[in-house]
Amino acid sequence: ARTGTSAGPGQVSGRVTTAGNTQPVAGAIVSIGAGESRQEMVTNGAGDYSFPLVQGGPRVVVVNADGGETAYAPIVVNGSLSLPDIDLVPASVPVGPPAITLAAQIDGVTVTNSVVFAQGDVTAIDAPYMVASVNGSEYLVPLEAGDLLYPLILSRGVNTVVLQAINQNGVTERTLLANANVPPQKIRVTMVWDEGAVSDSGGSANDQDMHLWMFPPGGGGAGQHASFIEPSAITNGVIDLDNVFGFGPENFTMPTASAGNYYVAVNFFDGTTSTRDIVRISLNENTPDERVYVYGPQLMTTPNQNSGYPVTVTTGSWWRVADIVVDATGLATIAPADTAFPLPD
Repeated sequence: ARTGTSAGPGQVSGRVTTAGNTQPVAGAIVSIGAGESRQEMVTNGAGDYSFPLVQGGPRVVVVNADGGETAYAPIVVNGSLSLPDIDLVPASVPVGPPAITLAAQIDGVTVTNSVVFAQGDVTAIDAPYMVASVNGSEYLVPLEAGDLLYPLILSRGVNTVVLQAINQNGVTERTLLANANVPPQKIRVTMVWDEGAVSDSGGSANDQDMHLWMFPPGGGGAGQHASFIEPSAITNGVIDLDNVFGFGPENFTMPTASAGNYYVAVNFFDGTTSTRDIVRISLNENTPDERVYVYGPQLMTTPNQNSGYPVTVTTGSWWRVADIVVDATGLATIAPADTAFPLPD
């Protein structure tokens, strides 16, 4: 899914079933959105739900019912979606609604870094996840034994962050306002995915890697290739971290860009479980030409340990997301992935 300004709204519908025997679950509470945009409904006798109008962009569908573990389904809305069945597995009922305790102050603070960490504890949860909404885009946040440590990617100026935890007894939200005194980015690429371990202490890690190449106009020369191996290989740009456990995010930021073509791809480096990747590209921030594009979810099935060069078309191991063109005036625009142009190691 992609759009010139933001992903378009649409209807989101699906069905809630019991795990294993796929029997419909009537009366389950289904929600989507956080803060003022949150919507909630109850499944009908057939286990069906349907939200007529959901804001476009990255979203997380959350389902809970008496005696069932809260289920999460990250999606990207860009028009109407009919989701696969969401299965509920049995779980004990926590005492009371969730509680969110933050160890580091974010609300009302001015920071000088575009990435800050939400850190603290989340108690009374029946599944190891919560939701974070950053300026209206929602992401699945993994928790390890209730511990919260998640990077929030901020834009220049005041950012609205909503942290949301849900269990069978209710919903708890913390709304925070963080002012980021950072330069606007000419190019910002953010990637998240829906499988992995919270850390190296347990679970099945899932390592998705962001790659960008830059070639001058006309495609001549050796080019520059930024990845986990050389995160600063592209002049003025950097990939902030290599998230080897799962979920993301990984981020590429570039405050100024030379004229040329910038190619965006994702590699399934390692893992035992297929995953769905989402990429968000923001161009010309804080200018009249600012645009945001959202791509995915893209199913990644085959880890290949950073092999398979040159990269051309999308496979189970590589996803050719899109291309970015920066002209002589410095204006950045999006273009479909040029799969005829081979991207070298």
